[in-house]
Amino acid sequence: MSDYEAFLAALGVNVVLFIFMAVFVLVAAVITVIFYLLVIKLAEERHRDVTIWVLLSFVSSPILMAIVLLIIGDEQKVEVNRELTAEG
Repeated sequence: MSDYEAFLAALGVNVVLFIFMAVFVLVAAVITVIFYLLVIKLAEERHRDVTIWVLLSFVSSPILMAIVLLIIGDEQKVEVNRELTAEG
């Protein structure tokens, strides 16, 4: 095998590795964006401030913030429960 053939063989492996890594990074970026959109949707549905929840997602993780939003529930329902508890 000549030096040229060895170079082409090594280059071929590097190109395949580069393509694999580029696809991996692209898929990871798309999944991350999907989780940020999920945080936005959950915050809107639960009448929470979207900006704060997105900033919290930047600081921690969008998956964690989505779980927290699912746990804490709707802010309007919490206010209604507080009013009913105060009256009764």
